[in-house]
Amino acid sequence: MLTTHPLGLLFTRIDHPFQNKPPRSLLFQLDIGTGNVWLPPTTSYFPKDPATLTQLLKVPWHKRDSVYNLLPRNHDSSLFEADGIIRSIFLKILFPLSKRLSASVQIRSFLITNGKPPFALLTSDAFIEEFHRSVAGGNNPFARNQYGYNKAAIYYQDKNGNYIKFHNNQFVLSGIQSDLFYYPELRWLKKHHASITTGLHTGVNTTTRMPLLDLGLSATFQKQSNPDKKNVCIFSLAGSFITRGVIHRKQELAFSNRKTIPSFETQLEWRRKNNSNKQNSLSLNFYFQSALNKPQDFDKLVLHGTRYTTHWHMGVTHMYRSTQNWTLTYAWFRKYVLLIYIKEDFKVDNAPDLQTGFAVLMPLATIFQHN
Repeated sequence: MLTTHPLGLLFTRIDHPFQNKPPRSLLFQLDIGTGNVWLPPTTSYFPKDPATLTQLLKVPWHKRDSVYNLLPRNHDSSLFEADGIIRSIFLKILFPLSKRLSASVQIRSFLITNGKPPFALLTSDAFIEEFHRSVAGGNNPFARNQYGYNKAAIYYQDKNGNYIKFHNNQFVLSGIQSDLFYYPELRWLKKHHASITTGLHTGVNTTTRMPLLDLGLSATFQKQSNPDKKNVCIFSLAGSFITRGVIHRKQELAFSNRKTIPSFETQLEWRRKNNSNKQNSLSLNFYFQSALNKPQDFDKLVLHGTRYTTHWHMGVTHMYRSTQNWTLTYAWFRKYVLLIYIKEDFKVDNAPDLQTGFAVLMPLATIFQHN
């Protein structure tokens, strides 16, 4: 249920495993998310002259562009814009290795579309703007009317001239990830209906402009109340970090100046069991990821863009701020698990503005029995 961030989908990120034991058999998991991304074209200038930079530091960041026009202009530059509905598609196989170990292999991909109904409903441009107009935000708060609805494109060019470009209806195979999980049995935790899980994560990025190999570690703590009763509350807490570019490529895209990106996630879940051991679940999740770029480096650049609204700069400023989002999920537990979710970023970074999705998890034996 990771966000459909247009750059975040191109490298390895960790979806923290809220589980306390290996699966009993070989499992198949399909996750499909649909997120609306709207980041107007924004150019970043990186002044090279120290004296110019010193003068610009005295000016508020949103006024530097006009001041910079009056100064000697010697800089590198980058450009970022994204618009469209991004449909993430993750395929995963999970399998047990022992009573304390499990592993998984995941294929990460996405499809960018213009989001015309009926292929996108809650995440379409028209629905979101109607919600803003009728419920919250006011008329045209992000200037979509000026740029037009139902467009789809992602373009990022770094200050070295390397770029990536994706267009409408383009399918992108962005990576393959493998995970190894260890579930230690600690008596003092088991006594309090608690558990921990540790994970080792590796990811091979198949997009040519991205680093070849990423590595990461994660740890998860889980506590259950009333585990033997019909109504169960489960509190989960997880943390991780991913180290990008353990193995590099030539002409690699410089979209982040952080080598290591940490993340944090917490979830509160209510689960109800019935007499046949079938379950229903409702959970609220909060996810935090550190900024792709060091926040202190934001003062070293000058932003330029068309200022239709106060959100004209989001294509760049959100890359210097942490990513935060809330997810509400409802799940059914039978022989398989089926869940639906809705995700919102209340910081209004628009990456994505709104995301919905579903996932299904089932034993491979169940699939073969129905074929």
